[in-house]
Amino acid sequence: MQKRTKWVSGVLILFSSVLVVGAAWFYVAMNDGIYSIISSMRSRPDLDSPDLRRSRARLAEQIDADFSRAIGNQGYAGYQTSTQDTCYDGTNNWKHQDGFAHRCTLRLTYFYGFDGDFRKTMLDLEKGLLAAGWQYNIHGMEWSLTNNSAVAQDRTTDRPPNQYPDYIYPYYKGGLTLDIAWAERGSTSLFHLKNIQAPGMGLISGNNFYDRRKLLDVSDVFQEVTRDHTYILAVAIIGHYFEN
Repeated sequence: MQKRTKWVSGVLILFSSVLVVGAAWFYVAMNDGIYSIISSMRSRPDLDSPDLRRSRARLAEQIDADFSRAIGNQGYAGYQTSTQDTCYDGTNNWKHQDGFAHRCTLRLTYFYGFDGDFRKTMLDLEKGLLAAGWQYNIHGMEWSLTNNSAVAQDRTTDRPPNQYPDYIYPYYKGGLTLDIAWAERGSTSLFHLKNIQAPGMGLISGNNFYDRRKLLDVSDVFQEVTRDHTYILAVAIIGHYFEN
C-alpha cells in the first residue's frame, strides 16, 4: 500500500512538473522569449531626473542644428514650430517585437513658406538634405513628385494640383528621421500638415506614460503662411533620447 502511494505521488509530481514546465514554456513563447520577458521588467525612466532632461536638451539642440544645416540657408520663410515629447512602453510578444521596454521620443516640426517653381524648390530641398548627410530608404523626391497619386493627376505642371499630396517617404540620418509635408494656397485638405506634428494624434496609442505636446492649429498656420506665400512646407525631425 505504501509503495502504491509513493508511486501515485511520483506520478502526480511528474504530471505537475510537466504542467508547470509546459505553462512556463507557453508563457515564454507568448512573450517572444526570455529577452522580451526581461526587457518588460525594466523600470520606466525617472521623468524628473537631470540625466533625462539633459538627454532631451541635447537631442533638441541636435535637431535644431540639423534643421539649420539642411534647410536654414535655402531661402524659406520660417514661421512656427510645434513640439511632441512622448515616453511610452514597448510591446514585446509573439505578435509584435519592439526591441525595447521603454522609449522617449522628441519630434520638432517646423513650418515654412515659399514661392516660385514648386518642383525645383522641392528637388533643391532634397539636394540640401542629401548634402547634409540625410538619406532616403525607399524613394526620393523625384519619385514622389512623379508617382504620388495626387501629383500624378497632372504631370505637365511644375506644381502639385490643388489638393494635398498623399505621402512623402521619410529621410534618415543616424538615429533621426525626417518627415516632409506640404500644401499650397487653396488646398482643401490639411490632414498631413496636422498629422506630421503628431502622427495618429499620439506616438504609440495606449502605451504613453508621458506626453507633453505643443501642437499648432494647422488652420491658423496655413492661413498665416499662405497669406504671404503660395506654398506651406512642414518638416519634422524625430529622435529618441531614452531607451532601455
